[in-house]
Amino acid sequence: MTLLVAVSDRPATLPERRVKRDKIVGLEHALREELDVGSFPPSTETVTHHHADRLYGREMFIPAGSLIVGKIHRYPCVNIIASGKIKVVSEWGDEVFVGPHVFVSLPGAKRAVLALTDVVWVTVHPNFDNERDMEVLEKTLIAGSYVELTHMGDVE
Repeated sequence: MTLLVAVSDRPATLPERRVKRDKIVGLEHALREELDVGSFPPSTETVTHHHADRLYGREMFIPAGSLIVGKIHRYPCVNIIASGKIKVVSEWGDEVFVGPHVFVSLPGAKRAVLALTDVVWVTVHPNFDNERDMEVLEKTLIAGSYVELTHMGDVE
């Protein structure tokens, strides 16, 4: 199933989207604080990296019950929920996806997700220079903050 989001399904204004962004970032900070003091067991998701000519695929196995806040993507990317059921919260709204399901993320996408069952999620990103060094590739694909994207003119 492919998700087609009508403009009317999205928060109507940039201020509304910013409120949602702030809530997701706040959740991320709260989770980091709890992880720092040992409130949660170690993470058990696994990541497998796939490379093809000018493409990078990131396959993640997410165990049921996992709560994850993702990073801010600089570029659009293809998302494939290969299997499982997951709740996804973003500035564009809240959705529950059941695999198989494919959708495209816009630049600036940052999500909080809750795996309702075990999930396999694959993202496919541009890899302009066929980079294999994951630290370098992440710096190319991921923004440290929305402010960083705004200065680059990538998002509103």
